[in-house]
Amino acid sequence: MADVATEATKAAQGLKEGAQYKYAEYYVKVFDKLSQSDGYAAKELARLDGIIKKGGLAPEKLDEFTSKTNILRRFIEKATGHLEL
Repeated sequence: MADVATEATKAAQGLKEGAQYKYAEYYVKVFDKLSQSDGYAAKELARLDGIIKKGGLAPEKLDEFTSKTNILRRFIEKATGHLEL
């Protein structure tokens, strides 16, 4: 997992500022956290889903959290072969 995190970091640094860079950084963060705790993606997904369901978010934050939950779902799908919650 550490090798993948290193490669993701290199790829993220090659992107320009903006939405691509922002989410590339998030991928790197998730890789890093997963190397420390296998359950990180599921816990973070549950946390963000709870915030989204609670409501009251500004549209920009809702978009950001939705994108992050989509990224986390991909990690969970890849790790397990399917989405488990």
